[in-house]
Amino acid sequence: MLLVHISTALLFQLPSVFAQCYYYNGTINTRSGYRTCSASASSPLSKICCAVWDRCLDNGLCLNTNEGGYWRETCTLSNWNSGGCLDICTSGVRTIQ
Repeated sequence: MLLVHISTALLFQLPSVFAQCYYYNGTINTRSGYRTCSASASSPLSKICCAVWDRCLDNGLCLNTNEGGYWRETCTLSNWNSGGCLDICTSGVRTIQ
């Protein structure tokens, strides 16, 4: 019984949760290791997905902590036009140096 209480307590302390994430074109991200940037449904970051090895930034971008670089990743909504997804860099890949 104690184990259940400890597990539940740890679950609510997690900053993010694994979720189904979608690319801008509506296809499902089938790669493992992606999560929302916030576990709180009231947070705008609860719709933004980043890889577990990335850092979620307050502006909705993902920061690769190993190699550097920022990007907009995936979203929990399959239709990005419904609102809640970070609608930047959706018209192609651009490299800024």
